[in-house]
Amino acid sequence: MGKKGILKVFISSTYRDLKDVRRLLLQGVEGALEAVAMEKFVPVDKSPHDEAIQHLEKSDICIFIIGDYYGTVIEDCTIRTDACGDCKGGISYTHCEYRRAKNAEKPHMVYIVENEISDILSKIEKFDLESTEQNDILEFLRRNNISCSKARLFSGYTPQEIKERWKMTEDKNKEKLDKFKEEISKSGLELYGSVNISKEEDYYSLCQIIKKHLKENIIRWYQEGRIKFAEFAGRREELQELNDKLHEKNSYVWWVQEVLGRHHLFK
Repeated sequence: MGKKGILKVFISSTYRDLKDVRRLLLQGVEGALEAVAMEKFVPVDKSPHDEAIQHLEKSDICIFIIGDYYGTVIEDCTIRTDACGDCKGGISYTHCEYRRAKNAEKPHMVYIVENEISDILSKIEKFDLESTEQNDILEFLRRNNISCSKARLFSGYTPQEIKERWKMTEDKNKEKLDKFKEEISKSGLELYGSVNISKEEDYYSLCQIIKKHLKENIIRWYQEGRIKFAEFAGRREELQELNDKLHEKNSYVWWVQEVLGRHHLFK
């Protein structure tokens, strides 16, 4: 799983529509903490679903990013346990991971991402964009009766990436996605609202926001007793040093800033 950090952070989302923010978040978290994500899983003799849930259960914090695509539905769940609550199955991997983390009362953060380009592409019946030259994009929009002011949304994407997003707008599980978002909103737990993406650079901004919230929440979760550093195996010397400093300063804020501040995530 790469370099081990003092906390394991499980990153959950669909891949097809959110690979950019996943890549940035993995890079941003790794080093100060241990990022846990499917991109890093080593092939084993078990189902991807089983593998993901096992990693989730061993993680200390979960980050959920919900986009415009619901993802593959698990038609036949083979790892159902009491931790699944009243789930009847027929949900996506990300939806399952969210419910498992919530039922386990695992510290987590949830972000709903709404990409403006997906909304535009959902209005297009036939995709015939061959290049992203400005004239081609403008003509493509005119053919589909879409304002040319939306051309800026296509900056930074290749025609193939745009076509892939167009295909995702026809997701047959759109109703399931809407119900998933409604479920998240009703829970009111660790939801950080909707984030609008109107250009590729916005993924970087989202990553920075998530890192900021993660830093703040680690302090809060520690204070609330939801994260107990002393329970982590194999880190006795370092943890003893941390506990000693905590006792001396009598301030959990100082402790987190002093120790975790050594890493780039907390600078």
